[in-house]
Amino acid sequence: MKIVRGSEIAYVPASHEDPDDPGCLKRVLAAKDDLIGGNVQMVNWSKLPAGKSFQSHYHEDMQEVFVMIDG
Repeated sequence: MKIVRGSEIAYVPASHEDPDDPGCLKRVLAAKDDLIGGNVQMVNWSKLPAGKSFQSHYHEDMQEVFVMIDG
């Protein structure tokens, strides 16, 4: 088991977001190398500030799990 403390992980712009003005921010709680092989390659703790939106996109080879805590 891996213990993750979200407060110790910085928010970064979500993939496919403008790094200078991101809509959605994420804390990566588990990346591909942390997980057992399969379709889930990341587990993110996300924040969507009021008035912002997440830029739509698609991955053919993976799924992402976002836990929305704000927005």
